Amino acid sequence: LHEILRCFRPIRKWMEKKKDNFGPVEMKDLAGIQIQDLVCRLGYPYVYVHQGSCEHVFYFTDLRLMDAQDYPISFPQMLSDTSFEHNCKICHRHIAEWIVEGEEMPADPVHMCDGCFTSYHFVYQHRRDLKSRAHPYMDASCLQL
Repeated sequence: LHEILRCFRPIRKWMEKKKDNFGPVEMKDLAGIQIQDLVCRLGYPYVYVHQGSCEHVFYFTDLRLMDAQDYPISFPQMLSDTSFEHNCKICHRHIAEWIVEGEEMPADPVHMCDGCFTSYHFVYQHRRDLKSRAHPYMDASCLQL
């Protein structure tokens, strides 16, 4: 936790200088917190950090009270399903944007994010024996239907 606090100190200082835009800046441990405990602003960005460096920016676009016709188990509602996500097999951090076939990798085809695809194929471009094919890929979890 101390490392996380150190990483966000510059961001907090910047936000505190612009109090009119951001209001009070808080940092909380989410262990034991429920959605009903949160005080949030619509359209305001929040950052959820776990494992020290994995950051998720999120915001609330719509809030309403439940009524008698709402089924309580279906709340909060999920807007995207990450069970279909294909993360990059190189960095394991980003959603894949490419499917690459014919590479010397443990799996074939392999899913790669744009950053890893660019690094691998343009940094190692001097290898003339590359016979791989790359196809743009749109992950189903990115499509909000």
